[in-house]
Amino acid sequence: MIGTARKRRGLKSGIVPLIYVAPACLFMIVFIIVPIVYSIVMSFYYIPGLGTEWKFVSFANFRYILKEKDMIAAFGRTLGFGAFSMGTTLVLGLLLAFLVAGSRRLHFYRYVFYIPGVVSSITMSMIWGQILSPTEFGLLNRVLLDAKVLDAPFTWLNSEKFTWMIVLGIGLIGCGGGMTLIIFTTAINDVSAEIKESAILEGAGPWVLNTRIVLPLIRPQLVSWSVLSIIGSLKSFESIYALTRGGPNDTTTTLAILLFANNKQGIYGYGYSSALGLFMSVIVLAFVGAFNYINKLRDKREES
Repeated sequence: MIGTARKRRGLKSGIVPLIYVAPACLFMIVFIIVPIVYSIVMSFYYIPGLGTEWKFVSFANFRYILKEKDMIAAFGRTLGFGAFSMGTTLVLGLLLAFLVAGSRRLHFYRYVFYIPGVVSSITMSMIWGQILSPTEFGLLNRVLLDAKVLDAPFTWLNSEKFTWMIVLGIGLIGCGGGMTLIIFTTAINDVSAEIKESAILEGAGPWVLNTRIVLPLIRPQLVSWSVLSIIGSLKSFESIYALTRGGPNDTTTTLAILLFANNKQGIYGYGYSSALGLFMSVIVLAFVGAFNYINKLRDKREES
């Protein structure tokens, strides 16, 4: 009897957790796993439109992606945007975090820098679109015209020379500056005060203390943030599309915008769009995997 009761309790304790996680698992299967598998299957077909017949084309969609000049150019812009966004926000975020980490007004700084992150990227881009309006009523043009810097309104978002630089600059505002400050200042302040005091007693100045002591200790947080930044940057879409729609002359078209444009217009079919989306996912996974692999090698070298 005792053995039977124990088996029942063990069976019950094993079923109860499954009941709790079942809704989440069902949600993941229906809304994540099934669409992913369906998209992978679609990438091997030519699908001219909804409700049309599917034509199996094997790897033709993927071969066309690698041959398409627009895709190669968009891929280069996507990598450039991701590298610039991650590198700039990492450097500036660290510098700012070291400056304010020990401040009594740290909470105030966190609130101030986090405010832009509360506003959606679409809203932020629309506001910047009004600021950069090509008419004389655009805020930037109005200020420069009144200051006699410009003789006539300038089309800021219709210039192949300036538009990409403007997109990069505005993109930094929505790249998690406030969240970056919160993560980095929390990590810096979590470093043991005893370690810092010992380093100071040994004669370490602020530069040596921060670069040789604190920075290596907060590397796990830096790695986690870098991975999230890579994923977000390579999927960049909302702010760029709201500002330029990928123009002028496709100079700001990234992979995400190219995918959206094809899916919206049905140029090459939904199968090609699925293949391009799968291609983007593989790129993101490759970068994240390479980044994690490099950090693991570094950890092994330090341990040895």
